[in-house]
Amino acid sequence: MGTMYNSFLLGLLLLIAYPIANALWLYNTRIRRIRQNRCQAPRKYPQKDFLFGLDLLLENVKQAQTHRFMEHSQYRYRKCGPTFQSHLFGTRTISTIDPKNLQSIYALDFQSFGLEALRLPTAGLFMGRSIFTTDGPFWEHSRELVKPIFTRAQFADLETLELYLKQMIDLLLLLAKPLAGAQN
Repeated sequence: MGTMYNSFLLGLLLLIAYPIANALWLYNTRIRRIRQNRCQAPRKYPQKDFLFGLDLLLENVKQAQTHRFMEHSQYRYRKCGPTFQSHLFGTRTISTIDPKNLQSIYALDFQSFGLEALRLPTAGLFMGRSIFTTDGPFWEHSRELVKPIFTRAQFADLETLELYLKQMIDLLLLLAKPLAGAQN
């Protein structure tokens, strides 16, 4: 009976100690990387429920239902700056629109950043496995496929791009007219 009790206590201790040790290891890793890269700590998005982030989740759902999610995202960046952190389901999330951060994430140091676990289960439903939802070798392959599209030369001639977009919109409107007439 004593051995079973000791095993139970050891199991309970490990169950409590592991998350604490993991959190400390993660904290030390982040501090080391911050110092190595001379980063500033991101501002914290003001949340009432900073542990699980249910207030942020409910806010996101509300904004999505009223079709104002992007507008509200812009508000968050105006309020907190180009990079901020929040918590959602106990996970620390860093959001950024800073060009240098994005360059590091998507071009220079993409192995250090993971998005697949967060994005694939949700965005994967309509985007599939793509550059926006994966990490690792699949992401690298996807990036190599789209990389030529994003060269500076592709964006140098915006007048031509505007012309083609206008033609496409005109065609879509032309195609939509018979559909609108059929509904009346």
